[in-house]
Amino acid sequence: MVFDGSFFYEYFYSVESIGYFAGVLTSTMFIPQIAHMLKTRSARDVSLTAYVISTTSGLLWILYGVLKGSAVIVVVNTVISALAITTALIKIALDKSNLR
Repeated sequence: MVFDGSFFYEYFYSVESIGYFAGVLTSTMFIPQIAHMLKTRSARDVSLTAYVISTTSGLLWILYGVLKGSAVIVVVNTVISALAITTALIKIALDKSNLR
């Protein structure tokens, strides 16, 4: 095996692909919860604290990714944070509407 520039180019992009794929899988875990809350119009059993922690974690990972210059960390955690915020906001809205 020759370790020329093309090897490192291919290796870097294969590693980045793993990061993006892992991010897609991680991001999809929010979708069933959001869909369930919207379908049932209830978020009674959803922990707001968990989504606040998830959002905070994602924002810190974004900062880390920016400081490290890692696009995959920034992109993936931006999506994860957006989904965590969306879940938290839906929970808050549903809890308010169910109090009436």
